[in-house]
Amino acid sequence: MTAVSDRVRDYSHGPIQHRDAASSPLFRRVRTIGVLLGAWRVVRENGLSSPNQRTRSEVRSFEPSALRHLRRIQTDLKSGRFEFDPQIGILQPRPGKKPRPIVVATLKNRIVQRAILDVVQDTPVIQQILATPTSYGGIKGRGRDEAVLTAYEAANQSATFYLRSDIADFFTGIPREKVHTYLATSISDHEFLRLFRSATETELSNMAQLRSDLDHFPVHEIGVAQGCALSPLLGNVLLSEFDKSLNGRGIVCLRYIDDFLILGRNRRSVLRAFESARILLNNLGLKAYDPRERPDKAAMGDVDSGFDFLGYNVRPGMIRPSQKSQTAFRNRIQRAVADGRRDLRRTFDQQTAQNGLASILCDISNVVRGWGHSFALCNSRDITSDLDEFVDRQINDLLHLHTTLRNQASALTARRLIGVQLLEDIPNKPFVLRMP
Repeated sequence: MTAVSDRVRDYSHGPIQHRDAASSPLFRRVRTIGVLLGAWRVVRENGLSSPNQRTRSEVRSFEPSALRHLRRIQTDLKSGRFEFDPQIGILQPRPGKKPRPIVVATLKNRIVQRAILDVVQDTPVIQQILATPTSYGGIKGRGRDEAVLTAYEAANQSATFYLRSDIADFFTGIPREKVHTYLATSISDHEFLRLFRSATETELSNMAQLRSDLDHFPVHEIGVAQGCALSPLLGNVLLSEFDKSLNGRGIVCLRYIDDFLILGRNRRSVLRAFESARILLNNLGLKAYDPRERPDKAAMGDVDSGFDFLGYNVRPGMIRPSQKSQTAFRNRIQRAVADGRRDLRRTFDQQTAQNGLASILCDISNVVRGWGHSFALCNSRDITSDLDEFVDRQINDLLHLHTTLRNQASALTARRLIGVQLLEDIPNKPFVLRMP
């Protein structure tokens, strides 16, 4: 225990000090250009699809000189000058729920965090944890679809009762020190562990502006930033004993990050397993919602009646999107159509190039395509047919408005309403011809 304590105690803040690379093989791997380049590719792909405009712009600005930026990161890591940038905290409101604390990190932070993840996942201790067959999320090859399919298989076999819950305030409640101490017992690379620790800390540049809302963010010893590449890993390490203990003796417990589903042969055995789960979580400073107290956060009942899990409704012989997921899809289509109607009216009223019908329909199609891929496991054609009919009705309303406005518009505005570019709407760049 003394060796572990000494190793942990020496992790101070500040730049990562340069030491003999031979004694730090993991740290040396993180700073190789191959690992950094692989991390950048993942960060780039995620960043370009981010809903945050600032993140997308940062990725586009970084990309033309990506190799030069990566070389600078590599040099700073080698020389001991590397430091993680302060991040920005954004409190995202949620109707009827606690606000979600979003931490926006710089590209430099995300690249190095991803590089650390890629390296640490190859260590034996982490590979053993990630091999747990009932743990999903943050694990390559075992994501949401695999978790739902496993639940479906259990529902079609011996399980007759279920209990679904999630861990309250999971990411902001993770005791980081427990994870760091655990890793220090199995990984002897001091410099790598120090970099890992720094990568999981949250320092905000806008703490003064957040004021009383600062307590929502993991700026102290407890919690990790939701969205950080390393956060799911910390959760999986922390809950590795949870995953092992709750499976067996006729019980199947499937966990996806902070959501878990207990399936068993009867109500009594499932509730007994849930009490064991609560004890394990309480020992970690965490808690799970009890469906008898919080039916809005958890549920239990007969498997034959179906259960919601990770956006799906599962029952013997059927997997389909949950009612909540279907409602969310309808709402997204209605918002897209409402935005389209607004853009068409603006184009007509102002006779300027706004979003025309072509781009509006493209936006709607992207919503349908994204949602359809996300729920590709659905084997109920009635559900997809009903939702397609709903989309058709929404599009027909949009087309009716477009026809009405186009019949009243000038030839130029009619083309703008279609969404085909006009040459006269493209700004000219006048120049003065120099005479010899």
